[in-house]
Amino acid sequence: MRVFDKLCVLCFDTPQPQLTVSIGSSPFLGQYYLAQFKGEVEKRDERRCRVIGIVVKILCFIARVLLTHEQAYRMAARRAVRDPLPTIAKVICSITFGATTSRLTRGAQATSRRIMEMCSSLYYSRATILFGEFTLNPTSGLEEQLKKEIFPPNAKSFGRVISTIEDIERPLAMLSNDIDPIIFVTDEAHSRSVRTIINRCLAQRNSIQRIYVDCVSTRDVIDQENPMNALRDPRDWVAVNRFREFILWFPFGFALLKGSGVHQPSSEIKTA
Repeated sequence: MRVFDKLCVLCFDTPQPQLTVSIGSSPFLGQYYLAQFKGEVEKRDERRCRVIGIVVKILCFIARVLLTHEQAYRMAARRAVRDPLPTIAKVICSITFGATTSRLTRGAQATSRRIMEMCSSLYYSRATILFGEFTLNPTSGLEEQLKKEIFPPNAKSFGRVISTIEDIERPLAMLSNDIDPIIFVTDEAHSRSVRTIINRCLAQRNSIQRIYVDCVSTRDVIDQENPMNALRDPRDWVAVNRFREFILWFPFGFALLKGSGVHQPSSEIKTA
């Protein structure tokens, strides 16, 4: 293994406890050291999240200084991934955009509309729809309930997700490697990150599934009441996704983001 690979493993891979090795003379002592080990891993991951959070805040500040809303929208559209869609799709997956206290966010509405438009086609009418729910929604269960009212009866929920990586891994885990084509629907600014993470997931699964990315306009997903902070301003959303793309460019980027548990910052919506 090359020196660079060793450094990546040392710095970014989560070590696994060697349970086959006896630690101390007592089972209790072994459990103590294992708990201590897990605590150190959690502290390290917390430090990573804190550093990444600081970098993201700085990038969002710079984006707000340098870009107007219109420039951010144009940048998102220019870098969007829109794969030529297959003639027939077996599964359509909706990227999760959250819900407010009383409704789906604009992003969830836009992606749901796009999926229903696709399903109105004869070629996609039998496709199974998979969708999730943002873990930090202010009203738990509301997003899933409202999506079930929109989607056909064969739609299935893959549960709560808190990051883009979970949003892609969860539905793929429900499907065998021989099920394809699959379409993921997101927005323009997010589409390049989604494509990169899909490629990483396929590599881990040793799969050659045909997976496509379709997207709605970023103009249609920005929402001042979204529980995900970055989705309230197009400049923040573009900055967050460009930073994620940069991290994923490195060989260790996927493991870093997944192992650290980095996710969208969320806060309660202040209402008058």
